[in-house]
Amino acid sequence: MAGAALLVLGRDSNDRHVGLRGVGAMLLIGLAMQIKYTAMFEGIFFGLVLLKQSHEADRSIARLIRDAAFWVAAALFPTAIAWVVYALAGQNDAFVFANFLSIFGQQNDDGFGSSLLKLAGALALSCPLVVLAWHGRRSAPFAMGWLVAAGLAVVIMRNFELLYLLPVALPLAVAAGTGLARVSTRARRRSLIAVLMFGVVAAAVLGGIRVARRGTARQVAALVHMVGQHPPGCLFTFGSEPILYYLTQSCLPTPYIFRSHLSRMTEAHGLGIDPATETARLLAANPGVIVVRADKADTNPATRARVAAAIADRYRLVGVVKVGALPHTVYRLNR
Repeated sequence: MAGAALLVLGRDSNDRHVGLRGVGAMLLIGLAMQIKYTAMFEGIFFGLVLLKQSHEADRSIARLIRDAAFWVAAALFPTAIAWVVYALAGQNDAFVFANFLSIFGQQNDDGFGSSLLKLAGALALSCPLVVLAWHGRRSAPFAMGWLVAAGLAVVIMRNFELLYLLPVALPLAVAAGTGLARVSTRARRRSLIAVLMFGVVAAAVLGGIRVARRGTARQVAALVHMVGQHPPGCLFTFGSEPILYYLTQSCLPTPYIFRSHLSRMTEAHGLGIDPATETARLLAANPGVIVVRADKADTNPATRARVAAAIADRYRLVGVVKVGALPHTVYRLNR
């Protein structure tokens, strides 16, 4: 996205190369979309800026339409390539569902209060950059427009976890840089030092909170030791850490291995299958070890009931390891 922005802003005196710059920028945006489709909103803003530049270069309406068509095609090209590869592998339906349809089945279990709290926390972390960006707002319409487009994508997704706010970080940093350009050299140095110190302190505090909540490498290692290597019949983690499959060198009992896939209501309608049916199927295969993390407020009751029934019927307790704030209980199949 940074490279795309540089291409959009890279105007020459008469802007003869706006068409080529636009193709390059949109190809980069297309690559970004293959990482996260929300880059599309920033791409739309970049496209509008390019159209304005093309119009200011006295291009005809026909030329504008042609440029716009090339830019849209360039933005969609990386997705089209990926789609063709999956289709040729016989996975067209899976690609379409995972990329374009599943998002409409997912639900955000955060209430209004929780979402507001997360948004307030993100704004607090961004406060120094927001202040600088506000000072430079009049001299940097492009940066502010880019920031609004990235922010719009976050609002539409309705998820205010910090990782989903990452696309805002780049345009916010650019907008903050324009604010620094409006002050004296001494004030600029003071502002930079203050922002860096704030960042170091915030990173240390958040890192400590994150480790306390999610656990340490030593705790995960203890859990891996309890499970053992190459568990027979595969390992099944219900709400636990998916990296356990890798660390124990286990086979995978299901394609739906991420923590929320089968254990939480968030994904109950976003998988394309019934989670309870899939859970019953894999439990019928008798996975050698089941690791269950403590229930959360949005645990799927249907899948949780099936796991509890299977454990009561044919599994024995091995032990409990606390990883971060939550205990993870290990059960082994009776043989």
